[in-house]
Amino acid sequence: MISMNVTLSFVMMWLLVGAAPRTVKDASITVTVTPYFCLAPCTIRIDLIIPQQPTNRWAVVELDGPTFRSSRVQLEGELAPRHFTFTYEVTTACDYIVKGVLYNTTREVNRQVRQFVAH
Repeated sequence: MISMNVTLSFVMMWLLVGAAPRTVKDASITVTVTPYFCLAPCTIRIDLIIPQQPTNRWAVVELDGPTFRSSRVQLEGELAPRHFTFTYEVTTACDYIVKGVLYNTTREVNRQVRQFVAH
């Protein structure tokens, strides 16, 4: 009976921790993936938060795994919104790399952040 309670407690804690979003920050860019862990197939949400700066021109989110997915948003410098949300369907169970990249007016990488996600 004690072993069953310990096992059940462990499983519940694993489910709660796995469903929590994971956030990675750079000095000016934040990527949050929700859920951090799920069983495929599932839908994941990637939130990208960037600073409002006059040199910002493009924000790119990439999901790299068995299939590569990328989304790009054109920015109008400091007039652009700070928060963007992207959703992707994950159909294959494996580890993914989520990357957020911010490009400036000369098309150079201004900031980037990476996060590993298990699905």
